[in-house]
Amino acid sequence: MHKLLSVLGIFLLDIMVLCVGCQHSGLNRSRVQSALPGPQLKESEAVQVAAETAKKHGRRMEEYKLKDVRYDSQTRMWLIRFVHVRQGFTAFHVQVNDKTRDAPYLPRE
Repeated sequence: MHKLLSVLGIFLLDIMVLCVGCQHSGLNRSRVQSALPGPQLKESEAVQVAAETAKKHGRRMEEYKLKDVRYDSQTRMWLIRFVHVRQGFTAFHVQVNDKTRDAPYLPRE
């Protein structure tokens, strides 16, 4: 009986160590995510850079409306999507680097 309690105690101790280890790694992960820097550009600034880039590539921006703006903190990139006012299936994206303001033009979805 003593031997059974000893084995059971070791088993429970192992489970407790595993659980504490799992919680600890979760705390570290959330700290890393919250430590990621926020965007340098405001959303409106990123949209302006994207619109200027589209104009340089011949898009008549009065024919398009802003559809979607997303910021990815991992890549530090803005992805801005414009759709045609009358032809909703006609769309394009502009990707804006938050740090450098470089904006590759992506004419297709």
